[in-house]
Amino acid sequence: MKRQLSPGARWLAELAGFPRPTPTRNPWARDPLASIPIGGQWAVVRVPEAAADRACTHLRTEGVLTGPVLNAGHVRAFLVHPFLHDGRDLPGGVLLTGALGEQLRCPMPGQAANLSCFWSVPPDGSGALLDPRLLADALRTTWTPLTGPHPSGSHHAQDEGPLTQAGAGA
Repeated sequence: MKRQLSPGARWLAELAGFPRPTPTRNPWARDPLASIPIGGQWAVVRVPEAAADRACTHLRTEGVLTGPVLNAGHVRAFLVHPFLHDGRDLPGGVLLTGALGEQLRCPMPGQAANLSCFWSVPPDGSGALLDPRLLADALRTTWTPLTGPHPSGSHHAQDEGPLTQAGAGA
């Protein structure tokens, strides 16, 4: 017998076009990483892990709930309110966001984290999302530049601080 879907898994499944998801009919039925469309109801902000971890700590200290956060290796993907078109819409242009038409590959919330991709903060099914402006403020407050030269000798954004002008030339 398959166990019931968590409320967070049902919420993501509905966003993926499964209006009545079941344990056997859902986006993870064939693949442990489902493709969930980004767009109408939420956007994604991708932040390097060290900067994201500091920002999360700061947000918790301030009493702000982060909403769902996907740990994808060296990057954290925050699910945020969708009013952004891309990271340049945030003050300072410090973030890269997933855009309408992209998909987020994610494991099922409520499953054991046995993949390199797992939920640091799983969706709870409420649809509660972080305001990306609060995330930008937390990143600016906690930003710590690396000391010493970048290995390539250039001064590009590094994994220890927020991204700058992300997507501007990409």
